[in-house]
Amino acid sequence: MENNSYPYDELLVNKDVDSDYCCPLCTLLLSVNLQCREGHVFCVSCWNKQLENKKECVMCRCEVKSIACLSKNRFLEKEIRKLNIYCPNRFLKDKDCNDCLIEDENGCKSIITIDQIDSHLKSCLYNYVNCSNPGCGEEHRANTVGEHEKVCKYQIVSCLLCNDNNIQRKDLKYHYDCICSKTKTHCKCCSTLIERGQLPQHMAEECGNVLIPCRYKDGGCDKYIPRCELSKHLIEEDNHHKYILNIIEQHKSRMDQLASSINSMKLNFENQNRYSGKWIISNWSEKLQQFPAKKFLPLSFNLSPMKPFSIRLYPNGTNAMWGNITISLVKEFIIESKIKFSFEIENVDLSKSEEQVKVDTFKCLNDSWSLQFFGTYDSNNGFIRDNSITINFTIIVEKCYENCFITE
Repeated sequence: MENNSYPYDELLVNKDVDSDYCCPLCTLLLSVNLQCREGHVFCVSCWNKQLENKKECVMCRCEVKSIACLSKNRFLEKEIRKLNIYCPNRFLKDKDCNDCLIEDENGCKSIITIDQIDSHLKSCLYNYVNCSNPGCGEEHRANTVGEHEKVCKYQIVSCLLCNDNNIQRKDLKYHYDCICSKTKTHCKCCSTLIERGQLPQHMAEECGNVLIPCRYKDGGCDKYIPRCELSKHLIEEDNHHKYILNIIEQHKSRMDQLASSINSMKLNFENQNRYSGKWIISNWSEKLQQFPAKKFLPLSFNLSPMKPFSIRLYPNGTNAMWGNITISLVKEFIIESKIKFSFEIENVDLSKSEEQVKVDTFKCLNDSWSLQFFGTYDSNNGFIRDNSITINFTIIVEKCYENCFITE
């Protein structure tokens, strides 16, 4: 078989062909022929069978090592390819019998030569093609597949009511019956005809036959009544005054809980805006040597994840002209803030500790303010202990100017 599902022998218009055009062994048409060096011609299939059995020509017994040693009879091939055949699409495609030729009255009527079959099949309108609708896969003639696709149960169609445009034709009835929000349906409680999409709201707010709890349920009334009888129930129930008082008491309790929560939030806010710490710096005498003027020791901390700060301790001050201990507070976030901060150099006698306090506005990112200590700090006067100095500090963010606009 070549280029189609059937042997050319079955497609011949005139089956009475010259015997020289047929394989001497299988008698089938020599559509693809091969010959030995002595000119004996057989079809490819028969040559393969012969060489599996014995490496020689079945006629002349000349040696044939492989198919590659054989050649084509070009003249014979050319003559065979001039034979007239029916287009394979003249016949039905039988999945159960590939070799059964059943003529189709709606099939192709063309008669062509074997040489023309390739070019003809490329454009033949009677070729079998698959339906393009996802999920279908049915085969139809190319000239009829368009009509099939228009009615195919897998075709994507739109709902005429809700405009959903992603429904397969086979699911359209189920969509209308069970899904479409615009389909009219009856309320099960009051039989009102209403769009399916509006049904939940109708049941929740409008339907008079739906059982709903008493308005004073939270106060203790546990009765359920039809919505249309709610007003009558509210008038006739004797205990509603008691239920109303219960609800008022519940509201008072909730107000107390909210007040407590607000106070707790305020406390948390204050905690997030206040920070106290102790910084112990060892080997103080070495630090005085290692950190000349303008060189500082850093310490970083956070009041909250959004409020990072750092402290810079200058053991020999920020200027060579003054050798005073200087401590700077650096705001490492953008929001302009009013900050109260204090630094204290701790003494062994806590009553003699030296503290300085400052309140100022820190504007941009990395803005800083410094405090200077002018005293003498050594082990003799109790400020240095075990060659260590202790700095106590407190930071309070009093106000953040998140929406502050400044023109200079």
